[in-house]
Amino acid sequence: MRSDDSNLDKVQLRSWRVPIRHFGYDIGRKGMKDESIIPFLLTLPRPTFFTLDWDYFNRNLRHARYCLVHLMLGGFRKQNRSTARE
Repeated sequence: MRSDDSNLDKVQLRSWRVPIRHFGYDIGRKGMKDESIIPFLLTLPRPTFFTLDWDYFNRNLRHARYCLVHLMLGGFRKQNRSTARE
C-alpha cells in the first residue's frame, strides 16, 4: 500500500497499479498530526509514504518496516528547507 499527502497525479499512479491511500480520507483520521504518522505507518503492512513535507527528510526516521519517499517537485510546494538539513 502506498500513502501520499500530496495532490500527485493519482490517475497516473493508478495506471501503474500503485494503490493510493490518502491520510485523513482513506486511512488515519482527518487532522492527523505529523508526529502521529510514523507510529501509524508501523501498524500497516509494508507501507510506502510519499510526501512533500521537509519534516520527513530526516535520516533518523529510517525504519525497516516502512518506506519514506520525500518528493522534491520544483514549484509544487515551497517550504523552509533550513529545517530539513542535518
